[in-house]
Amino acid sequence: MERELNRDVKNIPLGRVYLYDCIAKLIFKASLAGVLNENAARDESLFQIFTEFDNGLPLVLAGLPTMFLPALPKLREQLLAAVEKYKDNNCELFEKRWTYFNQLVQDNKLEAREAAVGQLAILWASVSNTMPGTFWTVFFMLRNPIYLEKLVKEVKAVWPTFQQPDADLSLPYEALNQLVFLDACITETMRLVSGSLIMRHVNHACSVTFPSGKTYKFRKGDRLGICPPVLHSDEEVFKNASAFDPDRWMLPDLDPETGAEYSPVEKSNAAQGKMRLFKQGKEIPRCAAIIIIIFSLLD
Repeated sequence: MERELNRDVKNIPLGRVYLYDCIAKLIFKASLAGVLNENAARDESLFQIFTEFDNGLPLVLAGLPTMFLPALPKLREQLLAAVEKYKDNNCELFEKRWTYFNQLVQDNKLEAREAAVGQLAILWASVSNTMPGTFWTVFFMLRNPIYLEKLVKEVKAVWPTFQQPDADLSLPYEALNQLVFLDACITETMRLVSGSLIMRHVNHACSVTFPSGKTYKFRKGDRLGICPPVLHSDEEVFKNASAFDPDRWMLPDLDPETGAEYSPVEKSNAAQGKMRLFKQGKEIPRCAAIIIIIFSLLD
């Protein structure tokens, strides 16, 4: 599979290309080889099927009746068939879930089809966000050659054969942990492009008092929406919030308050750099501003 991925990269034509399509195909193939198996990754038809299914799924989740997307059920059935066809030598997560699901099927607690649906959900989640996430990271790096050069330097320090012909694509997990700036680049990309909205139901009445002294009361049955992008674009939290600046996630060599050297674990987690600001309490009141009451007014 490494040779095939190397070949696919070399076959990307020079000149103008559809960057998203190129990246999506590589990510899809690598993901399938990892979570299912290499035979599934070699099934060229699955990428187009998955892409069409993934394009229609958000509309269904938004409430559009499937009658307006007549091809979607067929696409889902094709993906379910692939999940069941390529069920040998899967990753540990899939293997354990197959064992669990098969036992439930034997105990008549689950239909065989429902087991495949559960596996498809994981497959979709492992790929659907990774493809656009990788695309946007590459997009920002290409627009910022200074950061790209810094990233290449870091990668070469961990992976000496990087960019050499037929370089081994296998890196141990410990090596990936050393790619701190890569982690920072991905984190900064997600800050700029993610559009998540987290919905929650209030299970019991409660109240929350914020640092300002104001208290909000939540009633049982209320629905809350938390929108992280509001915080991501807040200039009081992120200076020059609209700019791509992965360095904002990097830890210095020493803690500026204690002078102690940061541990490898802290350095490997780029988000830890931002946590210092939250520990100072400055941003905590700002977090309160992103809580939205969807269906009821607060008392």
